[in-house]
Amino acid sequence: MNNVIFSSEPENKYSRTKEQTYLKKHSQYFTPYSIARFMASWVVNGRKSINILDPALGLGIFLRACYELETSLGFTGYETDPLIFSEVKELFQAEGINANFCLEDYLFNGWGDMYDGIICNPPYTTFRRFIKKENALAEIHTRLGMKLSGFSNIYVLFILKSLYQLKDNGRAAYIVPAEFFNADYGKKV
Repeated sequence: MNNVIFSSEPENKYSRTKEQTYLKKHSQYFTPYSIARFMASWVVNGRKSINILDPALGLGIFLRACYELETSLGFTGYETDPLIFSEVKELFQAEGINANFCLEDYLFNGWGDMYDGIICNPPYTTFRRFIKKENALAEIHTRLGMKLSGFSNIYVLFILKSLYQLKDNGRAAYIVPAEFFNADYGKKV
């Protein structure tokens, strides 16, 4: 096992190869490994053979941190950018870590799947920049019965869907700005 996967080095290397405009366009802001490990320890919490989801996969730093804690876990990750998707698949395959990766938009897929743990640094994109805004709001309204404002941030939809998919006694850990505490859409969260 290459200990580099238990660090921020894959994200640092990837970031050096991409223009800042590309990273911003794809909402690719990477969590430091120490923070991912802290969040993973809370989500895994000594449990074995549980299913963990990362709805905004990136290079899989959260799933790598979970794997460092417990190798018997099942992993699922969603990613929309084909470039980073290819890299994360190669990274996990090279290390022999079995995972189910989906090159799909999390907000529109896998609604019937339930998880013991969900861990995520979701995209922070205002709906003004999200081209599927109306479809996403309709999906949340249809599936969860919640009508959200068009002023919401996309990460709110990730949280709401994740809570819907979390099994009883499951654990979720998200990194999000505290802005929703002061926004009307935050009341739903």
